[in-house]
Amino acid sequence: AALINSPTLEERWHDGGYVGYAITCVGIFAFLLAIYRLIVLSAVGATSAQAYELLEGATPVTVTLKNVEARPGPIYVSLQKRETFMGVKGHGGIVKTAKDGTMTLKYTVAGAGEYAVSVWHDTNEDGVFSMDEQYNVLDGSGMSGSVPTDRPPTFDDVKVKVKAKGAHVSVNMLYPDT
Repeated sequence: AALINSPTLEERWHDGGYVGYAITCVGIFAFLLAIYRLIVLSAVGATSAQAYELLEGATPVTVTLKNVEARPGPIYVSLQKRETFMGVKGHGGIVKTAKDGTMTLKYTVAGAGEYAVSVWHDTNEDGVFSMDEQYNVLDGSGMSGSVPTDRPPTFDDVKVKVKAKGAHVSVNMLYPDT
């Protein structure tokens, strides 16, 4: 008799009224947002160190990294043109050991033009550009140019001009609070 008088799941949902409906809507929205973010991150494909492809060049570029912290893990430096920005191809290199303070590195690019310098310090040594659920960066990172704080950077935000004789670029490294 007690089993017959028990409300079904649908009846319980309707008993919740507007609050139950609102919670359901928020849950559906969160699920759809999670799926969207999964698709976007999968499409970018630039979060894995294993997929990175270094390009050759002859024009010298000196990159000065400021505020580097001597944490474990390699530092990936990428100089990219607009068409490869935030992708897996770029000029640059990998620094195996970070040292505190300022590091000066020399690379080559394909020629004069506009480039963006992106730096990633894989401090947890997992080979993945680590972010939390709110997309806060968990590794050390930095970019050339003027990096916005209220949105992801565009190529135009962080581009620098490289002349035929080369260029000097400074990048301020940022690390999450630990």
